[in-house]
Amino acid sequence: MLPIPSLIAAVKATMLLYAAGRSGRPNPYNDPYSSDGYQRPTESAPPAERLNVALLGAGIFATASHAPMLQKLNKNINCVAVWSRTYGNAASLATKLGATPCTDVQQIFNSPNIDAVITAMPIDVQPEYVLKAMHAGKHVYSEKPLATTLQQAKKLIETYEAHFASRNIAWHVAGQSRYDPAVRTAKQALADIGTPFLVNMKVRAPFLKSSPHSDAMWRNSPEWYGGMIVEAFVHGSSMLRGLFGNPISVSAQTSSRTKHIPSIDTMTAQVRWPEELHGSVSLTYASTAHCFEIEVVGSEGRMALMRKEGGPGYSLEVEISGSKSYKHDIPFGGAETEMMSFVERIRYANDPNNNRNTPVEALADMQMVEACLDSGKQNGVQVFLDPQVTQLAVYADAAEQAGGGNSNGGAGVVASETILL
Repeated sequence: MLPIPSLIAAVKATMLLYAAGRSGRPNPYNDPYSSDGYQRPTESAPPAERLNVALLGAGIFATASHAPMLQKLNKNINCVAVWSRTYGNAASLATKLGATPCTDVQQIFNSPNIDAVITAMPIDVQPEYVLKAMHAGKHVYSEKPLATTLQQAKKLIETYEAHFASRNIAWHVAGQSRYDPAVRTAKQALADIGTPFLVNMKVRAPFLKSSPHSDAMWRNSPEWYGGMIVEAFVHGSSMLRGLFGNPISVSAQTSSRTKHIPSIDTMTAQVRWPEELHGSVSLTYASTAHCFEIEVVGSEGRMALMRKEGGPGYSLEVEISGSKSYKHDIPFGGAETEMMSFVERIRYANDPNNNRNTPVEALADMQMVEACLDSGKQNGVQVFLDPQVTQLAVYADAAEQAGGGNSNGGAGVVASETILL
């Protein structure tokens, strides 16, 4: 395994491959798939052919999320094959996508007609297939989180940097929150309330025993500490990093409140950022009602971002001192943009604005989650995040630069990908 300093050097070198020739930090809010001013690179043109992909996994998430997205984007993405250990699952989903079912994953890796794979697998088995795909020369779109632990995620990135990055194999880790259209509204709102100094994130997401997602083997293992939080809170971590940059430290308390989730399902955490910004996270998957809210108090006002009741989307409320307050409804979005960014990452390897969903960003998201879990294991001891990890992540730094003139704040990121947030 490479030591951390070597990992830093390797990742920085690869980021140059991701964005060769850029000057300064990229602005992650110049969305190349919307109308906010992005200019597509001119040194190459998109290929005439669609990107040929194989979907690895045919379970609930692949069926409910990936399949509809592939159907929407079929002018750019051609799903050639669907793999599952169970032929019936593969055949059912493949029929919907006009693809070929497959139970031998090596056939997919050996096929010269498949450019990339999309992994929709449990996180305890996903890393193995990510590496197998890279060994076969396939580009990879993998689900978040990267792996089951931060150490495993680091090792996965080290292997990628050492063996596959120089071969221009693209690795995109899912993270819809970085592409949600609500980001622009939230960014403007933070600029209106001055310098943020207090943050409160509240998440109530019932995870009922009757849920079709509840039978996942790794969620039902008491040895898997924080399985639900590892999987779901990466969305919240990404949002907080996007809004305020990388935190310095966390202190958390954790507990288990449901019988059908043997590991922890409830957490409160105190989070500290630079420049005297601090806040709290309160989340549970044992509640009986839904709630999602981020409240930010600033020197000139207050902002609250909330999931709308009775329908998809968010409500944004802003109160400004000495000025008129306002409210916006913000629709969910960003999924198509995020998937297309993977396609464009392959088409335009030198695009300086297409670096939001690198594995390094996913690692930084995961570090905050694991720090909370480590603190919870130790009854709330303060855990400091490793700056050697966060310094590699340009997304949160760029979010600060894109802000409204204060040192902490900047750009809002609204996650809309999962009901578990």
